[in-house]
Amino acid sequence: MLFSKEETKLLKTTFGGEKNEVLRLIREVFLPSLLDPKVPVEFGANDMWMDIDFRGIPADEAKIIALARQDTIKWIIGSLVRLKQLSNEPDALTAAEIAEKAKLDSAK
Repeated sequence: MLFSKEETKLLKTTFGGEKNEVLRLIREVFLPSLLDPKVPVEFGANDMWMDIDFRGIPADEAKIIALARQDTIKWIIGSLVRLKQLSNEPDALTAAEIAEKAKLDSAK
């Protein structure tokens, strides 16, 4: 993905840093866990899909639903990791900065 300078700045401002609270909050919203004591009880159904009655679903369909859930979770986790990586990448150098750096390096 290629982002504009404004988009890159927004990524760095919003998601940058080692202990980013925005990413933590997004993770809690999209991937709540029953094991996390900070997650309200009413969000427990989101984690375990307790609102779906699998007893009424044929086994082959239930398997498809479970596999789709796994893929969705992997995609969300991967996207959050990518946001963190993008927000912590060093700023790209312009062509002029690269040329200047090359001059300084060759003068040594």
